[in-house]
Amino acid sequence: MTSFEVCPLTPTQMDIWVADQRHPDLSQFVLTVSNRMTGPVDRARLVQCFETAVNTQDVFRLQFAEFDGIPGQWLDP
Repeated sequence: MTSFEVCPLTPTQMDIWVADQRHPDLSQFVLTVSNRMTGPVDRARLVQCFETAVNTQDVFRLQFAEFDGIPGQWLDP
């Protein structure tokens, strides 16, 4: 999938989209995680690590929207 090429959802993504349309106030598919770090942290290196992950792993750049009532997905460049 290339940037800005809108693709259909996978069957699992479609199931989640339908569930969200039926119950938009539920957050059952939202996952939050936190970790406490102790000791010194090299802030610049930590930022670099996150930027590398976002820039190399498609899942972090995947965007979703509805087009004429049909959900789609694409990669943010």
